[in-house]
Amino acid sequence: MFRKQIESEPTDNKQRTKHLAVGVGLAFAIIAAIGLSLDVDRRLEMLNAQVGETTALWTASRAELDLAILSEADQAAPAQSVDILRSRVTEFRDGIAMLEDQLAAETLQDDPRFAPAMAELSAFADDLANSAAQTDAELVAGLPALADRARTLLPIMSELSTAARIVFAQRAEFERQAMAGTLYRMAATAVSLVLILSIFAMVLMRLSRRAQAQAAQQRDTATRLQRIFETSLDAVLVFDSKGRISAFNGAAENMFGYDAEEALGAEIAELVVPEYRKAAFYRELEAYAGTGASGIVGAGRLEMEARRKSGALFPVELSVDRVADRDGPVFVAFVRDITERRETEASLVEARDKALAGERAKAEFLAVMSHEMRTPLNGLLGTLSLLRDTRLDAQQKTYVNNMSASGQLLMHHVNDVLEISKFEAGKILIANTAFNPDSLLHELIEGQRSVAEANSNQLGYEWLSDPVPAMNGDPVRLRQVLLNLISNAIKFTRNGSVSLECEVLEIGDGEALEFRVVDTGIGIPEAELDRIFGDFETLDSTYGRRAEGTGLGLGISRRLTEAMGGQIGVDSIEGEGSIFWIRLPLERAELHDADETTASYTHINRALDVLIVEDNQINRVVLRDMLLAEGHNVTEAMNGEEGVRIAEMRRFDIILMDISMPIMDGVQATRMIRDGDGPSHETPILAVTAHALPDEIRAFGAAGMNDTVGKPIERNDLLAKLASYCGTEPPESPLAMVDAEPQGPAAKIGAVDDQRLRELMQDLGADATGQLLDRFIRETDATLEEIGDSETRPVDDLVPRLHKIAGSAAVLGAASLHSRLGQLEALGKSGEEAPFREGLADLAPIWAQTRAEMVDMVGRA
Repeated sequence: MFRKQIESEPTDNKQRTKHLAVGVGLAFAIIAAIGLSLDVDRRLEMLNAQVGETTALWTASRAELDLAILSEADQAAPAQSVDILRSRVTEFRDGIAMLEDQLAAETLQDDPRFAPAMAELSAFADDLANSAAQTDAELVAGLPALADRARTLLPIMSELSTAARIVFAQRAEFERQAMAGTLYRMAATAVSLVLILSIFAMVLMRLSRRAQAQAAQQRDTATRLQRIFETSLDAVLVFDSKGRISAFNGAAENMFGYDAEEALGAEIAELVVPEYRKAAFYRELEAYAGTGASGIVGAGRLEMEARRKSGALFPVELSVDRVADRDGPVFVAFVRDITERRETEASLVEARDKALAGERAKAEFLAVMSHEMRTPLNGLLGTLSLLRDTRLDAQQKTYVNNMSASGQLLMHHVNDVLEISKFEAGKILIANTAFNPDSLLHELIEGQRSVAEANSNQLGYEWLSDPVPAMNGDPVRLRQVLLNLISNAIKFTRNGSVSLECEVLEIGDGEALEFRVVDTGIGIPEAELDRIFGDFETLDSTYGRRAEGTGLGLGISRRLTEAMGGQIGVDSIEGEGSIFWIRLPLERAELHDADETTASYTHINRALDVLIVEDNQINRVVLRDMLLAEGHNVTEAMNGEEGVRIAEMRRFDIILMDISMPIMDGVQATRMIRDGDGPSHETPILAVTAHALPDEIRAFGAAGMNDTVGKPIERNDLLAKLASYCGTEPPESPLAMVDAEPQGPAAKIGAVDDQRLRELMQDLGADATGQLLDRFIRETDATLEEIGDSETRPVDDLVPRLHKIAGSAAVLGAASLHSRLGQLEALGKSGEEAPFREGLADLAPIWAQTRAEMVDMVGRA
């Protein structure tokens, strides 16, 4: 259709050109005909003028005759001559006067002979008139002289008459020829006009036929549009700029409940627009009439409410546009009832909400169950750990070891299920930090060597390429994946070997690090390879009775590998062994000297005052006995409310806070301790809980907790946490700390902990992190400005201000600022005012660098 329309445009242009040419020709022909008519009229007037010329010739001939008679008057008898003279004088004088008037307007007036001749003739006529007035005697006496003059003028008169006849004859011939030419041209013009009129008539006939065809086509189009209008499933309403309806189709009748007779001529707003939208509707029409802009007309598909005849409101999808009309703008509205669609959408939303609620319920159930399952396991494994340190005989040690192994296996299964729930909730976080992969592999192999030897297997690892000294990635997740693969290999291998191979591969423009776990075990049937990495997949094998598990290990390994941007696969031959491999993108890094040091404090040289806030008695006993065994002083609280009350009474070195407790939970208790002014409001608080989901960890940090200790509690893990917060003995004097700062560990701390800030942005999102950063910047700017203007303000008033921004600095990863604030806080609390005030000057440059780096990092996120 569109192609035909486009192809017809050149034809239409040609037709218009032809019509224009015919019209122009006709116009020229008409103009020519009018000009020729005017020319004929002029020629006729000239023919009329030739009658005057004939009269002039006759007058000249008569005057010549009179002059000839006068020239012979002296030869007649005197009496007769007088009579002749008197009778001819008047006629001659009148003839000369008439001749002068007639010939003066003709071409003879340009002849140099005309004026003198006419002057002599006129003078002679005047003399004759004077002579005629004399007496007869006088007239007879002067007659010879008059006759002589007449004879003298007769040749002049003859020459003048002859010249006039010649001129008039030439002019008559010219006029006859001009008239003939005009008549010829008139005839040609008439013929041309007839031809042009014939062509024009043909064009008019063609135009008439085309107009008839177009009219028929328009009738057909109108008929089709009317059919479309009548059969449209959407309601179609046509209305003018006043809102008066001029068309109302059947679908509109069914939709709104009005008959077409009721609707036609009525205002659309009064019929279908809800009461609360009428004013806005009329404003839209007025705005369109005034400016040509409207929020409805030409705005595309809009969703709003309409009103039925019954007054019921229902949702519709509306589209309004303007069409041209001779009587002003006309608007066409297409209306679709979307009640069913809204109901379907509501059903989908409800189903989605139910599904999400189910997922949340499942996640909450898993979180609660993990807590409820891990809490007794914590007590069991902790008690076994304590029992192992008592005096046991060989059989008792065997029992304890078996119980501990079973407990650890059960804990492993619980952790696997919880890990799957984290994946489904999208709460698995992948870190990106620098680490030494060779150290990780060495630690991993050494940790599994005893397990391999128990199955009479040889275990080792080797680099098939040059070792990678440092790379960026998530060492914890990598260790978890490799541990799953190595554990599986050891589990299904007897009297064989398990080896871990590492190799750097060149892939495209980058590098990849591939780890291969090669075993000589029972292998995997080829038919089972496609489902080996699924969840809860276990395979029958020769060692089926001894190789127990949930079937989640390889599924978790697959998910973790993909989360790290890598690939995982397996090659296996049944009865010969298997090769499990993972391939991760290699991003080389540099480890700083401080990163190479992995030493941790596992022993504290002083007794700590520890507050345990735990509602579970077994867990309290386990924690208490572990701490008492290390020589620490322990105070117990059974719930958060009791813990807050005890913390307000005395100062503790560290507080171990459970999360799920009656009366008051650990998060609320931590907030109250931090917000109070008790002696322990600055004491480090560690969350002791099985809850370890990212959302919960963020809530712990926001409440003021410093760290978490997962359940079940391992003694070494607990002691390492205590040592990290309380194990470093303070320097001999705060002043020594300040003096040593440029060369000490703080000097190696970067302005911003990139990893901490990235994790925060990953957890909260860039926008939320940016808002926190803005607030932190405002608070820090205000605090530093306040500190800079208070040189005489007591140190005790400044220390809380420093502590407040130090906490925010720690949360947001402002490492250098946090370190320096901690040093100044220690100086202030120890009473060393001079070094404290000197150290305040360091904050401004540190903060300037920190602020710039943090704003840049968050801005690029």
